[in-house]
Amino acid sequence: MRAGNRTVPDGPRQPDSDRPPWVATALAAILIFTIVVDILGNLLVILSVYRNKKLRNAGLPTPHWKKSWRFEDEASA
Repeated sequence: MRAGNRTVPDGPRQPDSDRPPWVATALAAILIFTIVVDILGNLLVILSVYRNKKLRNAGLPTPHWKKSWRFEDEASA
């Protein structure tokens, strides 16, 4: 289709891919499932800390925790 001196595409361009269409749906489902499980896991930790007084002070930073956090930061970078 032409509009003046420029060419306007007829519709959305299809990606140049040989993947079947179900792959995007499967990847989206896996991502959504992972996010939901992460959120539920965090809620369980919050509930456990709220209900158990011993766990409330368990997360105070100590040199061991600082080393662990530093290692995790480096490993994820």
